[in-house]
Amino acid sequence: MKRVCVQCKTALNQYHVGNLCYACQERKQAELKEETGHSPHYSIDDLCFLLGLESPESVKRLGRKGMIPGRVPGIKKHLYLRGKVDQWIRSGGEFADNRSQAQVGQSEVMRSRRRKFASDSKHFAELSVTALILASNFESYLDNFGTGLDSAIEDAVYGGWLVEIGGPSVLMRGVDRPLALNLLYHLKGEFPELADISDWGQLTSAKMSPDFIAQLKLKANRGDFMGKCPACPDSTANPRLLR
Repeated sequence: MKRVCVQCKTALNQYHVGNLCYACQERKQAELKEETGHSPHYSIDDLCFLLGLESPESVKRLGRKGMIPGRVPGIKKHLYLRGKVDQWIRSGGEFADNRSQAQVGQSEVMRSRRRKFASDSKHFAELSVTALILASNFESYLDNFGTGLDSAIEDAVYGGWLVEIGGPSVLMRGVDRPLALNLLYHLKGEFPELADISDWGQLTSAKMSPDFIAQLKLKANRGDFMGKCPACPDSTANPRLLR
C-alpha cells in the first residue's frame, strides 16, 4: 500500500521516517519552536509531534535502530539533540549516520531475498499444478483408450475434446502450454519416456504407463524439479531442494 503524508497527502517513500513529509515536518518545527523556545533537546513527545507519530514507543523503536539522529546516550530519558534533528529534516531525511544507513541497506537486502524466494516458489508451484493436470489427462486417456497404442496424444493433451472415430469422446482438462513445455525441460532428465520428445503432444499411450503417471504425480506433489527451464527465475536452485 502506498504511503502518503497524513496532512498534505504527498507520496512518501518506503524509507521515510514518520507519517509527515519533510515540508510538513518543517512547518511543525516552526510551531514547536514557539512552544519550546531554544531548548537544545527534543523530547519523545516533541518528536511524535514533528514526525506525525501517535505512539512514543514508535519514536523509541526508531531511535534504537538509529533511524532518528541525535539521540543523547547514557540517559534513561529519551532525548534528541535539536540541532541534529533539525538538520536531518532540512536535508530531506538523509541518513543520520553510517549505522542507520547500513541497517536500512541490510533490510532492503532481506526484502529482496524474500521477494526472490517468493518468485521462485511461485514458479515451481505452477509447475506442480501443471504436472498434476497433465497426469489427470493421461489417466483419462488411458481409461478410455487403453495402453499400447503407437499414436501420439497430440494437442488434446492441452485440453478440449479427444474424439476417436467410432469410439468414446474424452474431455481433457485445460493446460497452460508454455508452462507445460517448461515443465518438460525439468523432467526430461529424470523420465526416460520424455527423453526423445520436445512437446507433450508427442507422447504415445505406449509410454503413458500407470507407473509413469504415478511418478509424475509424486514429482508434482514433492515439487523437487531439477535443472532450469527458460522461464526459471535467476536463482540457481529450486527453493524446495534447499529444505
